[in-house]
Amino acid sequence: MAVLSCILRQLLEDAEIPQPLTELYGKRGAKGQLHFPECQGLLADIVTRLGRVYLVIDALDECEPKHRREFLQAVNNLTQMHDIRLLVTSRPHTQDVAEMFQRHSTLKIEAQTEDIRTYLRQEIDRQGIGYRVDAEFIRETGPEAGRRGK
Repeated sequence: MAVLSCILRQLLEDAEIPQPLTELYGKRGAKGQLHFPECQGLLADIVTRLGRVYLVIDALDECEPKHRREFLQAVNNLTQMHDIRLLVTSRPHTQDVAEMFQRHSTLKIEAQTEDIRTYLRQEIDRQGIGYRVDAEFIRETGPEAGRRGK
């Protein structure tokens, strides 16, 4: 529910507040939380008004499974009825995410050993902690990691 509310808030940043949301605010005040069906309906209304919408959802696998199922169902409903372009990142181990997007294009991205080494060397440099790194780690990541930050 929190993710849908965040999406709703972001879509409303540059849009006119729809009447149904104004009415809900009038009934509940500033502290009233939207219920799932209300949030889904408001999202559908906003998306209809905006036309094409691009949604980027990062790390969907980190969402609680119960909330993830609700979110996936809501997104599925929205994408079937509206012009929504969706980019989702997730680790491959989450079955519900894999099932939801099995008909869609997927791109598998895997870290390469040299990329990880480069990243680690840069972080050691950036943080100036090369003097704390043990010799074996330096051999694994490259000699540059141990020379900097002393």
